Amino acid sequence: MNNKPLTLAQAQILNAALDPGRLSPLAPDVVANYMTLQTKADSAKRQIENRLDCVLRDVYDCFGRELDYWYFDGANEGEVGDLLRHYTDDVIDGLCLVPPPAGGEFRFIDKNGQECVIDAAIPTRWLFENFKKELRDGIIALQKFYDYSRNHGHSF
Repeated sequence: MNNKPLTLAQAQILNAALDPGRLSPLAPDVVANYMTLQTKADSAKRQIENRLDCVLRDVYDCFGRELDYWYFDGANEGEVGDLLRHYTDDVIDGLCLVPPPAGGEFRFIDKNGQECVIDAAIPTRWLFENFKKELRDGIIALQKFYDYSRNHGHSF
């Protein structure tokens, strides 16, 4: 086995072989493509955040309240935070709403007949749907259910 130290030229060749992109110049279109994609991503993020803001304000409005502002859990001061960390196919969670809804205040029956509470999450589908009728109908349906149950001796 040869234990002689590598020459500078040999070390540079070895480094290039181990990491060929390290010493190679970039093509200008790599940076241009990145800038284009970043601009598109920033635009899409603003559209999603604006839609989410409208959804949350509509939710508060349906319950007769007014939303001051919102952000995602873990956001830096003055920022909205990371949507992708809180986005799933089913819900957008980690929402910090100001003022916060009182425990169980934003309760309704969804279009699938399930009782739901909006506190720190909303259905993701509301980004893509006109949901206000569902929410208003769900609030009324839940109130009718409570009224019926109370009139028939059930307590909550």
